[in-house]
Amino acid sequence: MMRSFHDYEIKNYKVEINGENSYIEFIVSSDSMTKQIIFDKMLAFKIEDVNNFQNVILDILELNVDSLVQVNSLFFEKKRDYMWPIDFDTIQDLKDYLVQNSFKAFIISSSLGLNGWIIAKEMKVI
Repeated sequence: MMRSFHDYEIKNYKVEINGENSYIEFIVSSDSMTKQIIFDKMLAFKIEDVNNFQNVILDILELNVDSLVQVNSLFFEKKRDYMWPIDFDTIQDLKDYLVQNSFKAFIISSSLGLNGWIIAKEMKVI
């Protein structure tokens, strides 16, 4: 079971691009508690609606990566010619690659501001 980050405010996030060691890290806080959420061995992400005054998490869910690709298949089809997130011929090829390489999908939903999804191998909380 994943930890709840309901009503945590995102204070900062950064992306480290370093091949298989890429990650995206969020610094979040609620009351006096500050935590780091790290999506390690990140392959791709789509983040939207970041604002400059407040970004509050509603929830972070782990979703079957197969489902994420299916729901966003038109998005991935548009990105295929740019070899994003990998070079693939069909949506099924992309799904197979993600599953065979143990990737997971994480959905960040918000009460306010930042939301999106991340494809990574693991999520760590520090």
